Amino acid sequence: MRTEACVIFAETKPGHRRRGSDFHALAGVASGDIAQNCPRNRYSEGMLFSRIARIGALVAALAVAGWLVAQSQPSSKQYVVLLKRGPKWVAGKPAGEQALGNHGRYLQEQMTRGALQLAGPFLDDSGGLILYNARDEAEVRAIAEHDPGVVDAILAVESIRPFHLAFDAASGKSPFSAAK
Repeated sequence: MRTEACVIFAETKPGHRRRGSDFHALAGVASGDIAQNCPRNRYSEGMLFSRIARIGALVAALAVAGWLVAQSQPSSKQYVVLLKRGPKWVAGKPAGEQALGNHGRYLQEQMTRGALQLAGPFLDDSGGLILYNARDEAEVRAIAEHDPGVVDAILAVESIRPFHLAFDAASGKSPFSAAK
C-alpha cells in the first residue's frame, strides 16, 4: 500500500503554483486552489473550527471580565490638601518639634491603604502638602478632617483642590513623551 502526502497548490498567478502545507488541508481547499491526494477530513475540519470558536470565546470572556473589573473599581482622582498652622501650633517651634507623631502615623496608614500618594512639610514651617487618591472631594475632606494633627488643632486644612498629574519624573510620564 502506497501513501502519498497531501499537497495543496495555491495559484499565486495564472500558471504559477505555490505549495501549501498539510495544515491548510485541515481547513479545506480554498476556491481556486488545487488539491492533490487530499482526502477531505471532516473530523479535522471540525476540530479546527472548534479550536477557533473556543479561542474566540476565551478572548470575549477575558474582554468582558476586564470590563467588569474596571467597572467595579471606583474611579480614583487625585486631590491636593494644603495644611497650615492650626490654633494650637506652638509658636517658635519648628514642625519637627511639634506634637505631630500621631499625624505622621496617620499619614503612614493612609499611604499603606493607597489613599496617600505623597506628603511633606513646607521648609518655612508654614504647613504642608498632601496628595491623596480618592473617589471625590468629600472622601478627601473626611480623611483630612480625621487627621490627628487637624483633630488636635496643631494643623488646619487650608484648601482641597482636584489635581491631575501630568508630569512625573519618577515614572517618566509626560504628555509630551513620544508614544512607543
